[in-house]
Amino acid sequence: IDSALEVFILCMTKGERVDTYVAVEGSLFAERICDVVLEYSMTAVEKVITAAASKMRNVHLWKRLGSEFATTFPLSEVLMDELRQCCHHIDMMDIEPRLQALLTEETNELQIPWDEIFKSFDRSPMFHCIRFDRGEEINWVVYSREYDIFIDIVSEQSSSMTQKHFRRVRLLLEDNFGEQNIAKKCIRS
Repeated sequence: IDSALEVFILCMTKGERVDTYVAVEGSLFAERICDVVLEYSMTAVEKVITAAASKMRNVHLWKRLGSEFATTFPLSEVLMDELRQCCHHIDMMDIEPRLQALLTEETNELQIPWDEIFKSFDRSPMFHCIRFDRGEEINWVVYSREYDIFIDIVSEQSSSMTQKHFRRVRLLLEDNFGEQNIAKKCIRS
């Protein structure tokens, strides 16, 4: 097979033969040392390959929904949920109390046109916004090209058609980011 993986195992035998038998703890039978080494080695290789494939999928999702996003790409909430599972979350409403006060404002005195604000992200070359409607709940996922992060926002429509209650505002960060530094930089900006 052209795509087969060749694994070479080097063992320090200290003068011992690898074709001798050894009793493995918890087993009723003795096994050849070379078979035990092969089994452990193949398990380790399988774990490395599985981890690499998972990381490659995560990087692909991050780019596909972020920096390489195209409106022609068929988008589903399943992909977005997969992205959420592979990244680090920072709940902004826990970190910044003023944000929670602004987004949960009961009286809607400020009359903030949230739909227009989210639509304006798509008009900027620095952002794009993905919207998922789920009945009374709306999920906006805003991507910032400058910081290479997602802002995941979930709102619920209140009794007033113009008023929204925001349930969640989270930063989604790649796991390999210095989460603390990027979050602090974003908050201060």
